[in-house]
Amino acid sequence: TASVESFDVAVKRNVSNFLETYISMLTNAFFQFLIVATWCIFLAISIYGITIMNINLSPRKLFMEDSSLREMDDLRVQYVIPHFYLANVFVQKPGDLGNGERLGRLNQFVHEMENLNGSWGTLGTNYFIRDFSDFQKAMVEEEEEGTNQTGERGGVDVNNLPMFLEWPEYLFWKGFVQFHNQSSKITLDRFFITFAIHGTNLQSWPARGDALREWRKVVDKYRDEFGLSVYSDDGIYVDLIENMPTDAWQSAVATLACMAFICFVFMYDVPTVIVATAIIASIMAGILGILSLTGTDLDPIVMSALIISIGFSVDVPAHISYHYHTSSTENGIRDRLRQTLSSVGFPALQASLSTSLCVLSLKFTTVYMANAFVKTMICCMVLCVFHALILLPALFAIFHRIRSLFSPTSSIHPK
Repeated sequence: TASVESFDVAVKRNVSNFLETYISMLTNAFFQFLIVATWCIFLAISIYGITIMNINLSPRKLFMEDSSLREMDDLRVQYVIPHFYLANVFVQKPGDLGNGERLGRLNQFVHEMENLNGSWGTLGTNYFIRDFSDFQKAMVEEEEEGTNQTGERGGVDVNNLPMFLEWPEYLFWKGFVQFHNQSSKITLDRFFITFAIHGTNLQSWPARGDALREWRKVVDKYRDEFGLSVYSDDGIYVDLIENMPTDAWQSAVATLACMAFICFVFMYDVPTVIVATAIIASIMAGILGILSLTGTDLDPIVMSALIISIGFSVDVPAHISYHYHTSSTENGIRDRLRQTLSSVGFPALQASLSTSLCVLSLKFTTVYMANAFVKTMICCMVLCVFHALILLPALFAIFHRIRSLFSPTSSIHPK
């Protein structure tokens, strides 16, 4: 028992001596300068990392590393997409295509789509009107009827559409068109056209996004006239990628504002809240910057992990700020830091270590989602310890020093 007590006393004495030495460092002007300089360099590197962060989203990230679906997606990206990337355009209001002027406008739209960058042209287009026109011309020639009324109008006679779709070589067009027969009169309700482009650059998501935007730009010119809409298999991912930066910073700012408001409610001290909020913002920037510089792309999974990590990043700095704020202002800066760090310092280290050990268990899986979460949380815990136990006390000491310059009766050092 005596040996246990002596060990306990020795540990307390060593911890107390370390704390006194550490507080002496925190209140040292040169050490404060080093901490702030390191922080500025850290922020600069983090911001640089954020500016070069790639935005990427792939279905393969949702599968395990040994999944055959990942192999299938790799083959699709490597061999299919660079040679034949497809867009489906749906014509919801074809109107009277027997009118040559209206059909000409539709053909003009098709021509513009076929002349976009990387397009296969007519070779990669499935547009049933071309085969239908050839079929109608062949009928006229065989029957030696010359040009009927519809021909004079320069359009196509949709009343011949059922006969056209029954011919063996044109049967496949049944999957492209939809019509109805009312009082022996055929009305074309809707149909769709497919266009194809090619290019090795299409292996990247930004290039596919550019292609989809070009398609939409042309479609928008004729949207009201023909009720056009364009669909791409990757459209949902491209739209997510395009909106992701905005969604990320809006979510981060909203979360940060909520945390600042909560800190203000409990501490009701503007300088303390500003410092705590700046620390939380710095941790958020650091997490994103480190993830970017270590090769992690921004995607919905990383965004979710980032939002979760913000909640963890608030915890330790908020405790440090609150204990410092509630400590007696009559004491010197050393006493306030001693009281704060002795109350929160060791529990903060325990919490960070236990959280890190818990999330490390996810590394035993081979799912990207789990690995991204582990990486984000480990970065968060390390940055929390640095900011809350090193930077934040140093900033409080600096503010105390600045206030002392305007209050000659106060002292930087304790009584």
